[in-house]
Amino acid sequence: MPIRKRLQAAPVAQVDAVSCFKWSLTGDGLSHALGHPCYSTRAEAQRAWQRVRRVIWAKTARYHVPHPAEVYDGLTTTGLEFVRGHWNQTPPFDLSAAREALAVDRANLARFEATKAARSVRDYLDLFRADLDAVERSAETLAAAEQPRRMYLYPSHLNTGLTYDGNGGRRTLVQGDDA
Repeated sequence: MPIRKRLQAAPVAQVDAVSCFKWSLTGDGLSHALGHPCYSTRAEAQRAWQRVRRVIWAKTARYHVPHPAEVYDGLTTTGLEFVRGHWNQTPPFDLSAAREALAVDRANLARFEATKAARSVRDYLDLFRADLDAVERSAETLAAAEQPRRMYLYPSHLNTGLTYDGNGGRRTLVQGDDA
């Protein structure tokens, strides 16, 4: 068996934070899907996340949260995943379970909004809250539908190509962005 060698992490000054978080395999900024330099410690990555939080949120598709926001800010999308995963299952759609999952998402959002770190993305958090409301309305629609009809009600509007900056995935020039 070959000897495995750990590659040294690049000095923090050489890490492109936007690329590192956008392409992170685990959302924490410690690995890069394309092998580019990332942070060697979680503390370094968390400090960098504070600097690029807004840029990464802007590039994230609506109805989602950036992976680093899950890791470092504690945000979740369990309600959305529940609705997408259970929209066409029998027996009838479980609205109470969907609401419970959404309540967890809303509690995590409220907890994060109470922090100083949330100020930089306040407008995006407002959009995310509206997205959670739309997920709940979709769950209510699914719960009210009869099973044969529900199979045609897939909530495709919860899979939008729009990003939080409203750019719809089109490239924007951001200083220092090569991602």
